[in-house]
Amino acid sequence: MKASILIPAFNAENTLKATLQSCIAQGADVIEDIIVVDDHSTDGTQSAFHEIANQHPEFNWRLEASPGKEPVPPATMHLKSAQDNSSNG
Repeated sequence: MKASILIPAFNAENTLKATLQSCIAQGADVIEDIIVVDDHSTDGTQSAFHEIANQHPEFNWRLEASPGKEPVPPATMHLKSAQDNSSNG
């Protein structure tokens, strides 16, 4: 069984690349999904995500936006989504 990694992010442009590189270093044989939940960032968080994700297609990447103006939903919601996608694919 492979792991899914969930990373909440808010204005994480300066730290997200290093965080994602750390996940990548674990290897595709261990990690299946890397999910970043962006909580209405106003910097280059999304660009940083796409830059790294495009370089590493061996992982399942998802960038999810926090819905509405509410804080990021509970992590369990996003992990459940990852589990559902894994069992369907």
